[in-house]
Amino acid sequence: MFALDALRISRIFNPRTPIYLLCDKEVMENNTWYRHQLDHIGIKIEHRSSFRSNTSRAVKYERLQEGAHLEHVVEMQSRFCEVADFASARSLRRLLVTDADVALFADARAVLGLHGEDVVAPSARSSQLALWSIEALDSFCDALMALMRMRKAERTELFERYNLTGGRYNDMDALSMFIQEQGAPWAAPALGLSTAVLVSEAPAPRNPWPVLWTAAEYAQGIPADPLHPPPLPVPTGEWHNKDCKYWDELVTFSPVPWSTPVPVPVLRGVNLPLPFVHFNKACKWRLLPLFVWHYLEWHLRGAQVLPGGAVWPDEEEQEEQAGD
Repeated sequence: MFALDALRISRIFNPRTPIYLLCDKEVMENNTWYRHQLDHIGIKIEHRSSFRSNTSRAVKYERLQEGAHLEHVVEMQSRFCEVADFASARSLRRLLVTDADVALFADARAVLGLHGEDVVAPSARSSQLALWSIEALDSFCDALMALMRMRKAERTELFERYNLTGGRYNDMDALSMFIQEQGAPWAAPALGLSTAVLVSEAPAPRNPWPVLWTAAEYAQGIPADPLHPPPLPVPTGEWHNKDCKYWDELVTFSPVPWSTPVPVPVLRGVNLPLPFVHFNKACKWRLLPLFVWHYLEWHLRGAQVLPGGAVWPDEEEQEEQAGD
């Protein structure tokens, strides 16, 4: 249910932007209620099987990683090849790719519209949410496979430079290498692809809030600022929020001068709105439903329609959801 809750929130703030959900065909076929809810809010369903033939890049990558004996779920990396092939099939030139537990509390076009780079990410490791050109997404899929085709000693040396040992490796590590690695023929710099890491930018008209991203388990990419110390300081500069119990100390929920007078998450202390929130780990189950019902309590549901045209389930459907 957390994915549906995140999509409901994202649709409120992105009423005219096409939103696609890449998922397993069997999941949709076996859950008519879920499919009905996605239809209600205008989500376009795409089946992963269309981009997972035996000759597809996603399946080829999975075979390569399995042969390399690395940790982490292989589909977390291969999904980028699925998305790249989906984007090519649908003639999409630019797309914001997010995990299913990411909610957009702002119009993504308004927040990122002035960034024309091939890869735009809140931090170099923010693979959970990044804006891609189709050329960059294609190249990232190729880079993933190039990493797996390296000789073991060469790959081990590269990974150690990124503090990866013992087979640890995931999509966040891969994005960091793709953006930052100099001289590698598979990385963005050598391919002539432009990148933007938002947290490293100074406040500017195109990026007025360098703090654009937080995980509910901990805050990512927030630089230490002696003028605005975090409520939960730790040496790394990240704000750890184990089991979400410090969420209220990190974030408040209030209106800001957005395009609609709708309350959004705001980082305490620095009073910065958080347009994008990754509800990490257990937080997705504990917090996302609260956000959804908060919007309902704000009386934003008129004739079952929220600002932007998002449609919510009626009372009978809500009861059915609770029963599930």
